[in-house]
Amino acid sequence: MDVSELEAAMKKYTRLLWRVAEGILRGAATTEDVDECVADAFIHCWRNPEQFDPSRGPLKSYLCMVVRGRALNRLQSVRRNAADELSEDMAADCDPADGVLRRCDAERLADALGRLPPGYREVLVRRYIREQKPAEIGAELGLPVRAVENRLYRGKQQLKAILIGGD
Repeated sequence: MDVSELEAAMKKYTRLLWRVAEGILRGAATTEDVDECVADAFIHCWRNPEQFDPSRGPLKSYLCMVVRGRALNRLQSVRRNAADELSEDMAADCDPADGVLRRCDAERLADALGRLPPGYREVLVRRYIREQKPAEIGAELGLPVRAVENRLYRGKQQLKAILIGGD
């Protein structure tokens, strides 16, 4: 892609790419983050022209895909940074009694998990403690993704009943 082609693409698709990135980052990131994602998409196109294959689709679709990836990465980074800041704030405001309460809650949760059927417990632990994706869990346990999602839903319902009802 030469300079004139890049300039033409920028004039033609900047507004579309901005809407794609803004749709993903709305409420989570700044306008500058959106602008940076769009600029990164064009820079990627400039530096890696061989990655665009016109036989697979139009440039417009390729650019949308690139900006979408950049925006999703930025969203993940923004959320991770926000979570880190929140945990730091919580640690700063922490009272020693809070640690005792959290340990009690953790023990209560562990007890409730232990009372679930093994299939539900395994899927819940893998998803929410090990942070595995449903597809990954399904592959490792030999289950369809839909079955994993069903076990997650039903397991959470049972866990909630145990914790609220004290069963």
